Amino acid sequence: MNMINQTFPGVNWLQPVGTDCTTCSGSRKHHQTLRSKILTLNEAFNTYNGQQTDDDDYQTAYKALFFARCMEGIKNDLTTHLANLEKRDFEELLSPDFYQIMREAQWLKDKRLETELLAMKDADLKSFDIDEEVDGHPTKTAADLYLWMEQNIKEIRLLLWRIKKVTAKLPPESFAEVYEKHSKKIDMESLQDFYDEKILSVGKLTFRKLQAFRTRVVADFINLGALRFAYTPTQEEIAEVDFERVKRELPPDYEFKPYFIKHCAIFKKMIRWQGVYLIIDKENYGKYICLHMSKLTPDELMEFFKIEKLLALIHEAIKNLPAEDTQGESSGRRGQLGGLPSDEMMVAACEQTMIDGLWWAHRSWAVVYRVYQKAGYKGTVTNFVALAKSWPWTRKLDYIPSEDAINQPLRDGKMLAHIEKWVQEGVSDRNCRLARKLLELLKIEWKNLR
Repeated sequence: MNMINQTFPGVNWLQPVGTDCTTCSGSRKHHQTLRSKILTLNEAFNTYNGQQTDDDDYQTAYKALFFARCMEGIKNDLTTHLANLEKRDFEELLSPDFYQIMREAQWLKDKRLETELLAMKDADLKSFDIDEEVDGHPTKTAADLYLWMEQNIKEIRLLLWRIKKVTAKLPPESFAEVYEKHSKKIDMESLQDFYDEKILSVGKLTFRKLQAFRTRVVADFINLGALRFAYTPTQEEIAEVDFERVKRELPPDYEFKPYFIKHCAIFKKMIRWQGVYLIIDKENYGKYICLHMSKLTPDELMEFFKIEKLLALIHEAIKNLPAEDTQGESSGRRGQLGGLPSDEMMVAACEQTMIDGLWWAHRSWAVVYRVYQKAGYKGTVTNFVALAKSWPWTRKLDYIPSEDAINQPLRDGKMLAHIEKWVQEGVSDRNCRLARKLLELLKIEWKNLR
């Protein structure tokens, strides 16, 4: 154990107390995520292979055994992770950058450890007090150790390939399920105390005060930088953040981090608006958490769950306000951090246009989707279909939303142009009339279709 610690400082977690070289999947003092365990082993390999020390065969044998058993443990962990993914029973995901790191990893090939083991391949390990079989694998000679490690590397790479394929096909709702599972573990008592203290300090509650408090909660979260692992938003997405309005709802001395606006654009992809209520999109939100939880600090990870709980408390307070205090506020939220027409507004507009005879087939949903995008919606067709299907009204229709119903009319590219240019692009008159009416009902700013 001392030899291992001297060679690889900080790898104590790989070994349970009281054992020598054992698998890293055994009981241990400190919990490690799957990603961090593999990367720590990768770092240990790099450390060993980069050292210039003169080890004798005894030292080499025990260090190789250490690596072999750690790799065996990681292989077992990956096997379990794959099985859990296939059942949609998982807590973390391996992020895209992890696979890039592993593609470049070389643990044995053309490395120091390979050279040393092959040089002593016929050495009898029993003379070093190593059993002839360890963890069900023959370990009579150094060559056996080498073959065990080589086989583990092949199996680990195959498992990672299979895990990547399964992860890519996970349905969006699985991320929401994982998020909910984690969220239930959060202690609400301390959050309630924090919320109560803030509310007591503002005097009589009004919508404006609760709105400012909510903006502060969201701004503090964004300022943490916990969204730094997300994709880089486009210039258009960044431009859609109404930073001036955000500033008006915060104290004059509030300090914004340099990345604040960029991270606002990222956060917009993880929320939606229902009238005056800011709703966390648990599918996108949960996916980000699952992909990056091993790179987030424990405090940062906790903030993802705390902000949703605080928003729920704020929304409950808004519901208890007199109705006249919130009238006219839903449209005023559009554009600040991604405000959209509420679900109720969308349903009402769709229902009215159907009564007016402006719908003619399932493909009318393509017009609804493009109008919703005009309002600021950033989700994919898949996301929109899932949202539309969640509206109770939709279940009563003959025209059920589907990806095919939306994608087919979009394929010729005409409806992908700005809605104001649909007539010019040759979009059918019935599509233009439906779009025009939806825009009017939803009070979305637009120029005359031409």
